[in-house]
Amino acid sequence: MTSRLLGAAIIDKTVLCTALGVAVQQGAPLVSADQWDERADAIVATFTDDDIIGQMTQIDINQLLTEDNKVDDDKVRAYAKMRVGSYLTSPFNNGPVNGTYMWTADEWREVITRIQEITMEENGDHPMVYGVDSVHGAIFVKDAVLFGQQINGGASFNPDLVYEQGRITGRDTEASGVPWAEIKQLTDFHRTARNETEATRISLTRASVDMSMVAQDTSFYNGTKALLEQSPQFRERLKESARRVVKMKLQLGLYETPVRGEENLALIGNDDDISAALELARESIVLLQNNDSTLPLKEDASVFLTGFTADNIGRMCGGWTIAWQGYSDQDHLLTKGITVKSIMETLVGNDSFSFFNGLHPNGSYTEADLATAKELASKAEYTIAVIGEDTYAEKPGDIDDLALPAGQIEYVKELVSTGTKVILVLFEDRPRLLGDLPETVHAVVNGLLTCELGGQAMAEIIYGKVNPSGRMPITYPKDQANIQMTYNHPVTSMLLELRSVWQHSGLVKVK
Repeated sequence: MTSRLLGAAIIDKTVLCTALGVAVQQGAPLVSADQWDERADAIVATFTDDDIIGQMTQIDINQLLTEDNKVDDDKVRAYAKMRVGSYLTSPFNNGPVNGTYMWTADEWREVITRIQEITMEENGDHPMVYGVDSVHGAIFVKDAVLFGQQINGGASFNPDLVYEQGRITGRDTEASGVPWAEIKQLTDFHRTARNETEATRISLTRASVDMSMVAQDTSFYNGTKALLEQSPQFRERLKESARRVVKMKLQLGLYETPVRGEENLALIGNDDDISAALELARESIVLLQNNDSTLPLKEDASVFLTGFTADNIGRMCGGWTIAWQGYSDQDHLLTKGITVKSIMETLVGNDSFSFFNGLHPNGSYTEADLATAKELASKAEYTIAVIGEDTYAEKPGDIDDLALPAGQIEYVKELVSTGTKVILVLFEDRPRLLGDLPETVHAVVNGLLTCELGGQAMAEIIYGKVNPSGRMPITYPKDQANIQMTYNHPVTSMLLELRSVWQHSGLVKVK
């Protein structure tokens, strides 16, 4: 994994270019690239070996908290004396703590301010930089607007909307006071290093790691100290990394304002942000199939709605939503959201609409529930089946087969057998194989992972309030034999002009 640099002025790991660019322009004094280098060089020249290694070390916030989730000053001070230069993540990353699922921006600022105060007291006024995973909005900040996942940004093919997503995400994360690649895996998982010292050596010589996110312990710190004792020639390489970390903190303005973003607190969750997230959801939904011009439906059409995501916001959001793996059973936390079922009831507002679901994400259902669903489907001209994936992120979500669970496909085919016209609605991150469903259903609409505002956007498209304009940013394979098949466009058909990318020397244009 690659380190994602975030500061006590925050940067979203998925919109690093955008948010960091905004941070540099708004937060720190405007100086030339040479001056940044000169200031960083002057600071690092005063560093001891402990200072250098500390700047490269990142520690999980859970190592700093008491059992009731309060900052433990003594623990923070112990790490500060080790010169630790960065902390990261949310204490709720893996689930609720004492019934609490997330902090408000004010609560985040209180915690980060105290960590920063102790850090600067103990290490000569050098600030720490804090990191969180703001993947599709400030996902760990209560009441922040959440956008669709990154694949939805790609499906919109609208760089202005994607820029807005990054800008709002960076702003909301920074408002909370928050402004990365696990070397340890070289020994524990990849088995390419005999011990942590050798793993550190590999990371420094064969990669460009500047900060280590082995955050649950001090193994990187200890391993790097051992490496220096064995191989003093690595000191200059370590100083390069410390220099880049310090330069980044200078550019973020952390030496002048250690905890930034207070001026943006009132902007979290505002109506303009909700409108931007809704528009991105609308423009990212992809109409994959529409036989016999089935869509859009008339509002007086008889419709039966079913499927495990039809009345669920969390599954429209996926992983990295409030917690690492997301939630499929805590919709009350997604305060800006509305389900497909709820918005369709509002849009239709008559007795021609019915809902029932007996299907689970793993494809299981009871015969009794299937019988009920088929009975309701047989009475409706159209049946909308909302299926796809449950929430996941990273390794826990890995699969060996792209096929949807067989039970999902069987459930939909049973509905088709009643004579109703089935509209298949997908909420999924990966292009899961649909078997022969495209040959049996009338329409297929892919919502990808539109998140909170996806229910409204999907219903608007189904009923013709919004014309679908999204396009698949990746190839959707028909079957296993086509999984590796890609669409190769001519090199001259440039789709987007990237606004900018971040380099150590500053912002540069890419065309």
